Amino acid sequence: MACKIHQLNTNWSESKKQNYTKHAVREYNIHKDLTHPGVVSLYDVFKIDNNSFCTVLEYCDGGDLDLYLKTRNKLQEREAKVIVAQIFSGLKYLNLQKRPIIHYDLKPGNISLVAILLLVVCCCLLLLFVRLVGLILTRHTFFSLMGL
Repeated sequence: MACKIHQLNTNWSESKKQNYTKHAVREYNIHKDLTHPGVVSLYDVFKIDNNSFCTVLEYCDGGDLDLYLKTRNKLQEREAKVIVAQIFSGLKYLNLQKRPIIHYDLKPGNISLVAILLLVVCCCLLLLFVRLVGLILTRHTFFSLMGL
């Protein structure tokens, strides 16, 4: 398990703190029920004091995709396909929820690696509910183009 400490800026106004907390609680309520090998698990959230709280997450010991890409000159096509397919698997799972979810800040630094190239979409930033039928079609088209 990994613990992430979230500190509210003491210089923030009370309304900004309340807004941040409201979004964090909303994210927790969305994230806590997600179960997929491509989505990092959220186990618990607890208050530390009035300006900080902690999220308890699945521990991902392989760094992130950003570091992985920067330490290699290039990726072979086969490896790139595996990475993209795993990312899309996690995104597809999020999009197929009763109320579809899209990650607010998806980037290589927010894709954690576990063991050898098992990617986990980190949902530690705000998740938004959306209805994206087009995204599903686009992904299916992409999988078809990749032969997956």
